[in-house]
Amino acid sequence: MGIVSSLVLPHAARLKARVKSVQCGQNLRQWGLATHLFIQDSDGWLPPDGSSNGRSTRAGWYIDLPPYVNLPPYSQWPWRTNSTQRPPQSAYLCPSNRRISDGVNLFHYTLNRHVNGSGAGLRVRLDQVRSPVQTIWLFDNGRKAAVASRSNLHTNLHLNGANILLLDGHVEHRDRGDYIDGETGEPKGRIGELIWEP
Repeated sequence: MGIVSSLVLPHAARLKARVKSVQCGQNLRQWGLATHLFIQDSDGWLPPDGSSNGRSTRAGWYIDLPPYVNLPPYSQWPWRTNSTQRPPQSAYLCPSNRRISDGVNLFHYTLNRHVNGSGAGLRVRLDQVRSPVQTIWLFDNGRKAAVASRSNLHTNLHLNGANILLLDGHVEHRDRGDYIDGETGEPKGRIGELIWEP
């Protein structure tokens, strides 16, 4: 019996991890769909970033995109500032990410701050982005900010890696070794052909 369980349990754990990674990818695809619906309704403009702490109330991806996937804006979720409440399942939350709020905010997904450029309120049109199929848009968050750079890309969430939504709407899983330098532990400047700063 011990031999059988030693063979079955690791396989079951990997299968469970794979299922959660697929669910996370589906969440990111929903955000990708919401982004493209927003773009269609906004004459080609991408949604604004919002603030990194999620406190912006007028505009930001977490305010402008949720209606497109039948979700309320981020500010209406009680778990965002409740450090004792485990959030319910939703497209806001990765099923593999166990983080809860620190009392200030909670974003399991974060927007690449380099796409719209630096500075509050800046926006670009999708046709100004040179390669949407390679441009990182949203990604698994290793911290809690709503808008961040590559240093926030989660290092060990899905099968030793993370999921990334590209601006064209497709999702890729990348292994940690693709984006973290094995010797220094620092983020690499590139993830293969993917682009942080379009």
